[in-house]
Amino acid sequence: MHVKNPPRRHTCSLVATIAVLRARRALGGLNPFRAPPPPAAPDWRDWPDTRLCREALELTREISPPALTNHCLRAYWFGKTIARTDGLRYDAELLFLACAMHDWGLTERCAGPEDFEVRGADAAHAHLCARGCEPERAAVVRDAIAWHTAVGLAAARGPEQALTHFGSGMDVAGLRREALPPGFIATVVAAAPRLGFKAALTGWLTEEARGHPDSNFAQMMRLGFAGRIAAAPFAE
Repeated sequence: MHVKNPPRRHTCSLVATIAVLRARRALGGLNPFRAPPPPAAPDWRDWPDTRLCREALELTREISPPALTNHCLRAYWFGKTIARTDGLRYDAELLFLACAMHDWGLTERCAGPEDFEVRGADAAHAHLCARGCEPERAAVVRDAIAWHTAVGLAAARGPEQALTHFGSGMDVAGLRREALPPGFIATVVAAAPRLGFKAALTGWLTEEARGHPDSNFAQMMRLGFAGRIAAAPFAE
């Protein structure tokens, strides 16, 4: 089943992203009225040891550069830790599957005319269905991937969708970093090094914009998203 792509949502999403980032920077990135985040769970590095998760990660490693694979792992670790801060209940297998496969659309294996989010969502959905995943569960993963760049929209679609968005957004642009325990970002980066991720992602998205001039990220790059990647709270 094909995911319909509504491209206009993304331009509005970028405007919202920029507004949120500027407001948080002006406030020092913290809300003085919010309780500090709890410590990271002792098992924060774990992921569900299921056949579907093992196969998804194996295929991600096969088709993705190491910098992109490590981004997927960091997205999961950041997402599950933000869930702990927010008290959000989620299905760990579905969240891992969505995070592990959320950028398949940026790989050569998933080339096509649609936006990369939709290409990746369709490929992940087909992969899961071919391996016997229940249709309802495969649909959640597809939805999380298709909407993972949509600020203000992904979070309203369900916990797995929200956390895929928060986790990947944290690793790309520092979104929701105030929800992470002190020192946790450095701990995650030590576990899955960034390997020049900022420059690599900017290059992949530039190619996406060049090949798909009417796409989500063509619009976002024209509005300065590369600068948001460069300004993310990671030393590279």
